[in-house]
Order: sequence, then C-alpha cells, then structure tokens
Amino acid sequence: MKTVIFSILFSLLLSLSFSAAKAVNYSNTGTNQAYSLSSGDTLRILEGTYSGSINNLPNGAVIIVSANARFRPSSINFWTPAGRIVNNGKVQFDYSIGVGGHFSFENNGEVAIQGDLSFYNGANKTWTNKSGSSLTVSGSISLGTNTTIQNDAKLSVGGSINLDANNSSLTNTGILFVTGNLNSNGQLNNQNTLNIAGNLNQWNGSLSNTGSIHQSGTFTISSGMTYVNQCELITKGGINNNGTFQNNGLVWAGTSNTAADQLTNSGSFINAANAKVRTATFTNYGSFTGAGFIYVTGQTTLGSNGVIGIGTSTLDTIKVYDLTRTNASNIFDNQWGTVRPNTVYRAFAEPDSIESYPGCSQAYKITAASAPLPVKWNYFHVKMLQDQPVLYWSADYEPGMLFEIQRSYDNVNFTVISNATSNNTAAYSFADAGIDRHQVAVYYRIKGVSAVDGDVKYTDTRMIRIAEAKTATLSLYPNPTRNNAAVNYKSSQTEQLIIRIKSANGQQIYMKNVVATAGSNRFELGETSQLKSGIYFVELIKGMEIIAAEKLVKQ
Repeated sequence: MKTVIFSILFSLLLSLSFSAAKAVNYSNTGTNQAYSLSSGDTLRILEGTYSGSINNLPNGAVIIVSANARFRPSSINFWTPAGRIVNNGKVQFDYSIGVGGHFSFENNGEVAIQGDLSFYNGANKTWTNKSGSSLTVSGSISLGTNTTIQNDAKLSVGGSINLDANNSSLTNTGILFVTGNLNSNGQLNNQNTLNIAGNLNQWNGSLSNTGSIHQSGTFTISSGMTYVNQCELITKGGINNNGTFQNNGLVWAGTSNTAADQLTNSGSFINAANAKVRTATFTNYGSFTGAGFIYVTGQTTLGSNGVIGIGTSTLDTIKVYDLTRTNASNIFDNQWGTVRPNTVYRAFAEPDSIESYPGCSQAYKITAASAPLPVKWNYFHVKMLQDQPVLYWSADYEPGMLFEIQRSYDNVNFTVISNATSNNTAAYSFADAGIDRHQVAVYYRIKGVSAVDGDVKYTDTRMIRIAEAKTATLSLYPNPTRNNAAVNYKSSQTEQLIIRIKSANGQQIYMKNVVATAGSNRFELGETSQLKSGIYFVELIKGMEIIAAEKLVKQ
C-alpha cells in the first residue's frame, strides 16, 4: 500500500516538475519572429518594433510590452482561451480584433486598432485603460457576455459602442469619445466625460451618470428601464423617456436651435429638489414628480393623461418657467392633464452647464476644473438703429473663438452673413446693412465655435420686424435712476405685452404682463428700486417677439 501511495506522489511531483519546466520566458528586441505561447509562458518585448505573428496566446500566457518598445504583430490568435497583455509602450493592430475566450488587456501606454474591437460571448474578458494611457479604435466596439471595459484615461471610438449582453459593462472615469451611437443592453456607468456624436439608446440593463454626457443625437430610454442622472446630461437631439428618469443634476434636452430641442416624457420623470431641466419644447404624457426647476423657451404641453406634481401635502415645489407662455392663467400652453398643487409658475435664472451639482463625481470635478471653459453667452440683443438692425452680444470665451452671425427670414434656414473673432472686451456689435426690406421680419442668432475643441454653442434666436420697427419703441424715465423707473410706450392698438428686466449678463431679473391701449402708455416699474447699481436691459415682448429694448442705468 505504501509503495502504491509513494508511486502516485512521485508521479504527481514529476508531472508538476515537468509542467513547470515547460514554462518559458521569451525576450524580443524588435524582430519578426513567430511565437506559439503555452500556458505559463511570458513574452517580453524589450525594445524596437515587434512585427511577427502570435500563433497562440492561451490562458496563463503573458505578453509584456516595455515602455520603449512597440508591439505591432502581423497577426495574433485570440480564439483559443486567451491570456494576458500588459502594455507599457505602444501597441498597434492593423486589423480588427475578435476575442473569443479568456482574455485581459492592461494598457498603461498607447494602443491603436485599425478596425473593430469585438468581445464575443464566452468566458470573462477585461480591458483596462489605466490613468495616462490612450486607446483609439477606428471601427466599433462590441461587448458580448462576461465582458468588462474600464476606461480611466482616453478612449476614442470611430464607430459605435454596443453593449450586447446584460452582464457586459462599460465604466468610464476618464474621457470617452464615440463618433457613432452608444447602444446599451448592459451596465453603463459614466463618472467623467462622455461625448457621443450619434444617439444614446438604453434598451436594457442600467445606466448611471455621475459625470457629464454630451451627445449630438437623441437619448431614448425604453419602457422598463431606469436612468439616474446625478450630474449633467446635455443632448443636441432631445430626449424621449419611456421608462423611469431620475434627475438629480442638470438635464438639457436639445441645443441645436431646431425642432429637435425637446423633452418628451411618456414614462416617469422624478426631479430632485435642486435639479434642473432645460429644453425648448416640453411635453409630458406621463408623470412628472419631485421638485426642482423646469426651464422652457418654447411650447409646453401637458397631455390628457399627463400628471405633474403630487396630490399630498409637501413643502417641495416644481417650479416651471416658460419664457413664451401664452396664457397667464395656465402653467402650460396646452394644459389638458392634471396639475397638482405643488406645481407653480416661477421666473428663475437660465440653467447652464457651468453649474456644479452635489452628485457630480470627483473625477469629473477635477476634469471640469482643468478644462477650458466653453462659450457662455452673457446677453444677445437686436435693435433697430437708423433704419437697420444692430446686433449686440457679450460672451465669456477662450482666445481665438469664432463667432458666426447668422440671418434668416423664416426662422428655419439660416445664412452666415459675417464672422468675428473673440477680443479682449468680450462685447460685440454688428450692423446688418444687407437686409431684404421686402420681408416683414428678420431673425438672428450667433454661433460660437471653440478654438480649442471645435465645440459649438448657439445663442437664442432674436427676431425684429422690419416694417414695424420704427413704431415699436419705448423710453425709460428717469434714466439713469436711483429709485423707480417707468416705461413709456406708444401703441397703435390694444395689445398684451410682457415687460422683462435682464441684467447685463443676460440673467432675467423680473417679468410682468401688461396691457397697452391705443395711444401713449406708461407702466411703472417699482421693482427697479430694489435693483443693485449697474446696467440692465428692459425688453418689451409681444407674443414670442422682442419688439423693443432699452438700456437702464441704476445708480
């Protein structure tokens, strides 16, 4: 019996010793030698450029690329249960990569893939971009089952990103650029900066954002899905919510100055106490509860089945501010649904992306603090002087920013009529001597183009009537003033107007509805006595149009 046991132990030790003996440490200094690695083998690329083929990379095998080396294999086999690659230098794949088994990639340097990066269904697969590294994929990235991507640095994708499985995950604590769409059926967690040129579609799984998501397309949340925004979500193509949307930060739905600037809620939208929603068109067919702020520059609709607010007693209020409200007795332009008591109409300052929210991650706060500031519009006004429109605007910017002045006669098709570059005063003006005087009205907007990253930001659109501009005038008295001031306005008919006071940086201070009768009108502005010393603008609004404006100096 002892002999048998001894024989078994001896055979086992011999086997282990033989296996250990098979593990090989290879070193390469920049050749095209081919390798077929076995489990336990290590290949070190010490220097130069490696250009050979890796015929086998099984589980347990390791390739290490040194800081001064370049790994550019002519081919590499990831189909067998794959091993591990640690990159401290530069890696380049001149073809698409498909991973079908065990695999892990730790990137501490630079990686470029001239094609797609596909993780197929199968055993665990991980890709980690460590701080200070970069990964550039010219094609798309697809994540099958048991796939994890952790980006702590810079990841650029020329195509789309597809999280195809519920247990696939993408966590971004760095900067991620996606040229195509981001389609997720898995676990998407953004903690820093995510820029998407296409659409963001959350079909399944979960999506959490404690950083900043900027996208040029639309954002769609499917029925049954939940999205939590802790920090900042800004879309160019608007938002369609059919699931559950929890907003604890800023949601800016639409920045294109087109009909795409809309938020349509057909599911459940929950807004935190200090959270803000900004859009051009707000449509609610579902339930909107919580508190916070809703800032709308265009039409608002509460559908027949829509509900906003809650029916029970609460100290929280949902504050709605529609800059173009048509009916002072209603909160919404089209109000067919149910408005609960904690929903109120209230004027407040325009939300912007420079604000910070408690739920923003530390990673994003550090990135935002070190990044160049995008253009911030302080004000934009158009006045008729000496029978021609004159544009006035002020902006905070980075040096070299380009301003495109655009004109339209239908508020749809805009043409660039002039350009200006940023100066040291941050204040600009432009007189348009080329208007078509056969038109009734003309529309203007300014397009700011960042000199740093090409980011684009528009002003609101301003309209002025060509035929009636001479008669739509107001005067302020006294001006300058130490206390109260009054608006003097001469009208040809009875009309409903809005008087709005804005600060020099464009923030709304006060707004009230008035009725002008045919002839001379005087409207007292007792609120000016509460203003601090400075420069303000008093605007007279009819419908959706600013028909006159005048500068007010408070001493």
